[in-house]
Amino acid sequence: YNVSLSLYYYLVICCGWKNRQLDKVRTWMHAPILVGPVVALVGIPFYGPEISVCYIKLPPLVESRMALWVFAILPCFFAGFIATACMVAIYWKVSKQFRSIQKW
Repeated sequence: YNVSLSLYYYLVICCGWKNRQLDKVRTWMHAPILVGPVVALVGIPFYGPEISVCYIKLPPLVESRMALWVFAILPCFFAGFIATACMVAIYWKVSKQFRSIQKW
């Protein structure tokens, strides 16, 4: 859900979107919340049982690390990257406005 919030803040602060424009994409802003359950359910065949935790099996139990990349590493990377990129853009926008205000 951090990705949705980051995108929302980016659209409002950097792009100047109003509620009317946000209403058009509001449904899609809730889509990332579905990514977690979908990835978890699709990845069930790749999980290995353990007494206290579930984990994605790694070699030598399986032939490749593809399941680990697809179901664990890449979703976290993309979520972190998108959220970070939005926050950096917001920082630059606010910093630029602050510097222009300081001139007065």
